[in-house]
Amino acid sequence: MKKNDALQVVAQAKKLQNGEMQKVMLMVKKIPLDGDAVATSYLECGVDKTLREDEEGLKKLVGASLIEEIEALHKAWHDEYYKIYELYQKEKGLVSKLFGGQPKLSELDQEKANSYSSDLKELTRKIIHKLEAAEGRLKLLRG
Repeated sequence: MKKNDALQVVAQAKKLQNGEMQKVMLMVKKIPLDGDAVATSYLECGVDKTLREDEEGLKKLVGASLIEEIEALHKAWHDEYYKIYELYQKEKGLVSKLFGGQPKLSELDQEKANSYSSDLKELTRKIIHKLEAAEGRLKLLRG
């Protein structure tokens, strides 16, 4: 993996992570999503797939521990997101399953979803910070 390829991978991972967070915020604000839903598993997520395309090459360039930290944070993000997903699945009624649309959450579950989304924002901030650290390391490399 070359420096410029690695920079593109990191930039793509940042873009995808921000996109996933935007989707969650729309969902919690009860705004219908356009396009793909948020992946419930980090292994199905574009961020993970992007980082694993040439994981060994990326680890050699920016350091294995930094990539492993990003992966751990990303997994934690999806674990936290799954809590929101479960709230919505629990409330999804027959009409919603048949005709689509956003299920209505109870006031308590909406408060939980808001709280979980705050936790996701913080995890996203940490992931982006680590990806920016990777970018910084890459920019210091020659070639």
